[in-house]
Amino acid sequence: MQLREKSINLILAARNIALTALILLFAAKLAAGEVQETGSGQALIEEVGIQGSWKLGQSCNVRVAVPSSLRDQAVAVSITTLDGDGVEVVYTRQLDKAPLICDVPVRIGKRESVLSAALLDKNGNKITSEDKDLATTTGLSETQPMVVCIGASMGLEELVRASVDGTQQSLSILTINDTRSLPSTVLAYQPCSFVVISTTQLDTLRAIQPQQWQALDQWIRRGGGCIVSLSGVAKELQSIEGLLKLLPGSILDDANVRSPAALESMIITEQQLKPFPAIQITAERGQIQLGLKDTLARQIPWWVTSAHGHGSVQVVASDLAHDSFAKWKQRKNLWERLISPYVDKNSLEVSQTDLAESTSYLGYSDLTGQLRASLDQFQAVSAVGFSQVAGVLVLILLLIGPVDYLLSVKLFKRPDLSWPLAGAMLLVSCIGLTWYYQQLRPNQVITNSLQLIDIDTQSGQIDGHLWSHVYSAHARPLNISASYSPDNRPLFIDWQGLPGKGLGGLQSQLTMISGFPTYAIDIQPEGSTEVSGVGVPSAGTKSLYGTFSGPSTLTNTSNLRELSTVDQLEGELVNPLDVDLKDVTLYYHRWYYSLSSRLAAGQRFKLSSQVIPKDIVRRLNKQQDFDGKASSARWNPAERNDLDRLLELMMFHNAATGSNYTSLSHNYQPILDHSKLLESNNAVLIGRLEASPIQLSVSPTHIADEPKIESGIDRAWCRIIIPVDTGRVSSTP
Repeated sequence: MQLREKSINLILAARNIALTALILLFAAKLAAGEVQETGSGQALIEEVGIQGSWKLGQSCNVRVAVPSSLRDQAVAVSITTLDGDGVEVVYTRQLDKAPLICDVPVRIGKRESVLSAALLDKNGNKITSEDKDLATTTGLSETQPMVVCIGASMGLEELVRASVDGTQQSLSILTINDTRSLPSTVLAYQPCSFVVISTTQLDTLRAIQPQQWQALDQWIRRGGGCIVSLSGVAKELQSIEGLLKLLPGSILDDANVRSPAALESMIITEQQLKPFPAIQITAERGQIQLGLKDTLARQIPWWVTSAHGHGSVQVVASDLAHDSFAKWKQRKNLWERLISPYVDKNSLEVSQTDLAESTSYLGYSDLTGQLRASLDQFQAVSAVGFSQVAGVLVLILLLIGPVDYLLSVKLFKRPDLSWPLAGAMLLVSCIGLTWYYQQLRPNQVITNSLQLIDIDTQSGQIDGHLWSHVYSAHARPLNISASYSPDNRPLFIDWQGLPGKGLGGLQSQLTMISGFPTYAIDIQPEGSTEVSGVGVPSAGTKSLYGTFSGPSTLTNTSNLRELSTVDQLEGELVNPLDVDLKDVTLYYHRWYYSLSSRLAAGQRFKLSSQVIPKDIVRRLNKQQDFDGKASSARWNPAERNDLDRLLELMMFHNAATGSNYTSLSHNYQPILDHSKLLESNNAVLIGRLEASPIQLSVSPTHIADEPKIESGIDRAWCRIIIPVDTGRVSSTP
């Protein structure tokens, strides 16, 4: 009995010691910041994307709320997610004076995954963390057209069509009434096809912060599109500065349109449109697509389109949600005309599934996929075909079979030599194959890059795009960064996804890379990034995309005018750069001018009526005349050896009749398409740069690893917007 009591006492003592040790260990971890804070009751992740919607492989903001109790401890925030290859990536951003709200730009590569947010102390230890199942958010496909409507959608949803199974829509519309969901950085607008602004809710517009207006303005100037619907009281609209910067002129007065016959004729309808209110504005720049008269017989520029940097703004001087339009059956047709510069019509009529199936053998259905496939061609790396593998196997079988028999039995009369002789031949074969493999896969790192520099000579805005593929013969982690060399401006560089369901695609269920370590993307205070420890598979590549935006000192020195009789150019064209441009082409309206093969820095080129332009569609579609009929050279989606031609189609895809010509969509990076600028009062000058202005820096993560870094394909193009003096504001009835 005493022995039993002693045993029980020992067990109880051991239990008490264990509990005490657990309590002490928990307290130590709490002091070290390894245990998630539960007392605050505040979630870290406030919002993912714009109003909870985001796109696969596109930049989106993850809004993190820093609890007030942790402001003194937290020095950085990290977001962990998966990239397009299924590899874990950690985005880290330093906190400036520990604000209560922090937006971290990330890319999400897998829809069914978990996103983790954490606050870090000065030693990099987690103070608190939170996981969010992305299934609770709205993750759109990478090529799904998405529209942000500020205030109201005004009937735009009438264009939305659903797939047969109801799982996919032709257009995703986000109506923003709470301005806190509006992005404050230009990167967060990357998933948007265009933005619609309604002035019916003035309180919503007044609540937009200057930084949010600036982000929207900068995104449009980079190539985005915006549709503004004016309504309300003119005097109240005059106080919203962010809105006024987007308009082609000034807001004058209120008006009423009693007879909109011109609008009815444009849309081609038999249903009469009832009178509606309007806002009288001036069209100091741009083009008047439609003018209407009000009850005082004043001419109102009712529909005005104008260039805004590399993008465009369309202003409709009435509320499209007014009862007159809401009850008008043809409002849908009006919306189709308004959005046509920003969305390929086929994407609204043909489901993306049908388009993907038509090019499924390629593994991609978007132009960005063809660009990736083109950059995956490395001249220094030889591919091994099936016939070569079969030939090597047949040769080895011949060596250890007939050749071994002839040598050991017939020639030397020593059958016992068969085994050592066959082993020696196998050893020599292995050595030879190893040497041959090293010749095909040299121990080096090779980079292929394509660059596009956009310059707006009116505002001085300069934007850069970089697509780069990094190849490595052996699996190794690398550190990667990039900078714009003229002023050492850093880039925001990130992984680049492959649109589609093909192997390695963002919607693919197969993971091409598994077992690779987590890598980091450190976001610097100025907005650039450094990629650290990104794994490149053996004889594989890593695809990257970089971008930058900011002011420059370049100004317009050209003097171009439109001829009085036709929409062609005259005047003086000047290369505003301090470097030469090669293969120079000037685009304006439906024409293009093939200039000299080289335009030196500061060189002037005179245009007159004697310089005959050519039709741009003939150039883009490679049209030729046979027996009096125009025939186009069909675009080959499998072509991977003409980057220059591919980039030209990405820059003017809609002008080349879009997917009707290419059989591919252009919805992953539609901001590159400047077709909408061709009808503006701006000319587009395009030329190739001899030296690449963006420098990609690649280095091994491990000091002992010292591969040779080489550059393969390195093409750089520049696109310059030059204003044209038309002497008038043209009108298209």
